[in-house]
Amino acid sequence: MTISYNADIGTGSYFSFIKIIFRWKGSLWKSIWKELILWTFLYYVMMVLYKFVFSASYQANFAKFASFIEGRLGYFQLTFILGFFVTTVVDRWKTVFNNIGFIDE
Repeated sequence: MTISYNADIGTGSYFSFIKIIFRWKGSLWKSIWKELILWTFLYYVMMVLYKFVFSASYQANFAKFASFIEGRLGYFQLTFILGFFVTTVVDRWKTVFNNIGFIDE
């Protein structure tokens, strides 16, 4: 179902964009609220564990591990995005190719 935002945009106020983002019907927040709550909860659990439960030596090891992962994460993101892009291009090409009518058949 398509949600029309023409009435909200037509008012032309400075807060129109924010009003559209927080509109629940067809909203971005409606799509991601479960994942947002989960990741926020996991972040705070890890923060409490790091600050109050882990010993100083374990905090140092965790910081080393986090910096190791951060250094490698940039390569992973590029590969991941490139994989999705190539998959999308190939799927579109296959769809176009399959929709071409062949005279031989």
